[in-house]
Amino acid sequence: MSLDGHKYGARTAPANPLLVVMLLWYYSIAPFLGYIEVPGEFLDMAQSRVRQDRFEFSQHAQREAAAEQISVDDVKQALLTGQELEPYPHDARGPSCLMVGQDEHDRWLHVLCGNFDRGNVLIITVYYCLSATTTEVARSMDKEGEAMRSTRNVGSTDRSEVNETCYFCLRGILEEKRVTVDFRWGGKLMVIEHVPAKVCNECGERYYAASVVRQMEQMAKEGRKEKELTVPVATLVEVTI
Repeated sequence: MSLDGHKYGARTAPANPLLVVMLLWYYSIAPFLGYIEVPGEFLDMAQSRVRQDRFEFSQHAQREAAAEQISVDDVKQALLTGQELEPYPHDARGPSCLMVGQDEHDRWLHVLCGNFDRGNVLIITVYYCLSATTTEVARSMDKEGEAMRSTRNVGSTDRSEVNETCYFCLRGILEEKRVTVDFRWGGKLMVIEHVPAKVCNECGERYYAASVVRQMEQMAKEGRKEKELTVPVATLVEVTI
């Protein structure tokens, strides 16, 4: 026997033209106004810029990566082959997203990216995780990201001005400078001078271009040096408070 609804007298209500128009508008226009999130849009933006080496590292991300011997090319590979884990479209500092992917040695990386409303993608922090689906690790990464992001309700920030503002303090202006970096690759320490960086004139946060970090990695791996420094070493005696 046919289950045709009309056979039993059932009738389908005609679609409301106004409702159809409103739904079409919502799902086609609203994403551009920030009302809803488009799955994969942050990953697409990150990948298109990373392919051109248009990404940079915060001072924190550079130190974390070097300590765990995560290279610039490891981060690049993870982003180009990875996926979005947790997007934050309404971050007080601008849209950001937690990505997960595998590096050149098939190890899983979590990469927290920001600056999607500026030219270069900012690597806020990065480190190894157990797998792409390890919820506990993802949550711990999320907590670190939350700690690094502002808890104040400062609303959206316009980052299109000529003077680039600091991602972290939201107040300072970034200035092009040459700095000295205590670069630790794994357990090895190298002092690298005359490093180009963008430095916040308020909080002092530094931003390094991917090409600059890659060059420092190469110098550390090769053990390249022009001179040696002697520094004093002491042990802190426990103090009872």
